[in-house]
Amino acid sequence: MISYLSVLSWDNKLPAAMLLLTRMSIFLNPGYPYEEMLSSYYNYTGLTMSSYLQRFRVFNFTKGGLIQLNHGRGQPLQYVVNAAFLASLFVDYMNATGVPGWNCCPLFIPLENLHSFATSQVIIPKR
Repeated sequence: MISYLSVLSWDNKLPAAMLLLTRMSIFLNPGYPYEEMLSSYYNYTGLTMSSYLQRFRVFNFTKGGLIQLNHGRGQPLQYVVNAAFLASLFVDYMNATGVPGWNCCPLFIPLENLHSFATSQVIIPKR
């Protein structure tokens, strides 16, 4: 997996497109002949979500826990917010179907891990 391909940006909309196709696979389950193609999107989305988790060391994190997706370029917060948004959507899709997590190689990743990542990246002010 090439790490910059899992970073949603104006120049790379692939992670969002894959997530939407994963949603289609989860909710609509169109079957043959689409199941194999949609399964590959689901697997790629799972790898993307796994790459956001600190335990896999795909991306660097600041001492405060903020993921660094911009590869040294400017405007790092837009990438962080995009990753948190994609992670939240993936968790919502999986929760809606009652799936507790996904497999990443030999490991099972509970949705709570990804939810914790998403909430740790975005501070929501209290009202």
